[in-house]
Amino acid sequence: MQSHRGVLLVLASLVAQASDAPIQVRGFVDGDYAFDGSRPPDRAAFQPGAGTTAHAANQFALNLAAIDLLLDPKPAGLRLTLAWGTGVDVLHAAEPFLGPVVQAYASARIPVGRGLTVDAGIFSSHVGFESFFSRDNLNYTRSWMAELSPYYQAGLRASYSFDEHWSAQLHLLNGWQRASENNRGKTVGAQIAWAGSGASVSFNSLVGPELPGDDSHFRFFGDLVARLEILQWLTLAATADAALEQRPARDAHWVAAAAYARAALSKIVWLAVRIEEFRDPDGAISGIAQTLREGTATLEIRPVEALILKLEARHDGSSAPAFHGSTSETLLIGSAVAAF
Repeated sequence: MQSHRGVLLVLASLVAQASDAPIQVRGFVDGDYAFDGSRPPDRAAFQPGAGTTAHAANQFALNLAAIDLLLDPKPAGLRLTLAWGTGVDVLHAAEPFLGPVVQAYASARIPVGRGLTVDAGIFSSHVGFESFFSRDNLNYTRSWMAELSPYYQAGLRASYSFDEHWSAQLHLLNGWQRASENNRGKTVGAQIAWAGSGASVSFNSLVGPELPGDDSHFRFFGDLVARLEILQWLTLAATADAALEQRPARDAHWVAAAAYARAALSKIVWLAVRIEEFRDPDGAISGIAQTLREGTATLEIRPVEALILKLEARHDGSSAPAFHGSTSETLLIGSAVAAF
């Protein structure tokens, strides 16, 4: 992995010299403390496969320390995002060979119409409302919808803006959050999005075979996201998911929905709330046949632009004993993100 990073950095330097464009360097450190009153013996605050924030219970933890190198495609570019911490450990649990690589892709700007951008490599997923990076989200911890859908994808991505409002993406991918293949098939992703002054909406989809060693049974996934900003102090958002997975014995499905609100209490203080329901009756994606519900309230303070402090209370409930043998869990979390 060290050699791969070295090659990417050399390529970025060469492209920057050729295009006479500077490489943008950004980064942040994200730390937290999550109090879990159930005191789980494995010190994991969430179910296996989840907890990309506040994963470590009842201890101070480095959630993420990240550095992001970006060279805009004019006409060629690169992006390399490296991160360390408990969040990456959870993210790459199924693909540990990725190490700290969160994004690594090359870009090309093709002069077609308003300009077509093509990316090749590992990049952030197009589905969902929430980002892998907590600083970009309304709450600190992420919804089950985010945790149980892809954060990253590997393959090809083509992006095009039709005008100031409408845009689209088309993806050809290895699979559902897969940098390496687990079958011979490929997954196709798509997005159609509209964005205006203070409002946006997008429909995102993924279709492809996702079962290991199985190319004939497909997963169909759709995701709708809407966001509205009102009077510059109130943000409302909603998202809904639906999925069907063909299986050799019996097809499985899951559906989910969440609503968000964020209000400015002052110039440096915000309050955000989220409510969510995730129904997985076949245990197809969460690993347990269950209905998950959660409510989260987050107080955010930004004393300076580069520092984000969040205090959060979160309660989760399940129709199954999904939380260390219990059907519910409550977390109290303090976090800080310092960026440069």
